Amino acid sequence: MTDIYINNRIRLDRFGLRVKDLSNHLTELHKRQGDIDGACVVYSVIMSLLCLGYINGSDIDVYDSSAKNGKEDKDKFLNHLLREQGFIIDGYYLSTMAKEIRKFLPDLNVMYHRKKSNFMEHIFNYVEEDNPVIITVVNSQMNHAVLVIGVECDENDDLTKLFCLDPSEPLDGISYWNCIIDTSKGIDENSVCWYITNSVKSKVEIKEIMALEEGFLY
Repeated sequence: MTDIYINNRIRLDRFGLRVKDLSNHLTELHKRQGDIDGACVVYSVIMSLLCLGYINGSDIDVYDSSAKNGKEDKDKFLNHLLREQGFIIDGYYLSTMAKEIRKFLPDLNVMYHRKKSNFMEHIFNYVEEDNPVIITVVNSQMNHAVLVIGVECDENDDLTKLFCLDPSEPLDGISYWNCIIDTSKGIDENSVCWYITNSVKSKVEIKEIMALEEGFLY
């Protein structure tokens, strides 16, 4: 029997895919490239922060001048990503983004992994704990980041699919995800699997993993 688990912070209703933001208001989760500035890793991080309820939906309005003057850590971080750097043509490595989040947002725990043999175990555990997980998938034509919001496991408890929010693809109003990473054929030592959206079906390698969780300052 196949089991599917979706991050419990996320809800799908007649208004679409939403999460509760910092102000406890339901706000749209999926952000597509073009909605705000930056590269796919930036979009995936913004969705992760919304998923954690760490920022408000209004915080990412790049045209709202009042948002530029915030003094909190989250405001400084968003200003750094969305205004100081502008469009990031070459993208971000998750390792670089992990360092920046630790620098600007010390009250968040950042878990970063490159050891491929443990990728699926890490992803499953983070999703089961309702923490947003960002992965990068690469091949000769693409180097892309998506947000993992759910998993599928088979009767042997093997992880067979990752359900993701892809910032490069549209999201319809009746689905939790717009991208599937299919691992049902098994993952070899190179973490090769299938990346599937409405517009792309391609073999990819999972390169990096970064998960965020609410932490505590001591």
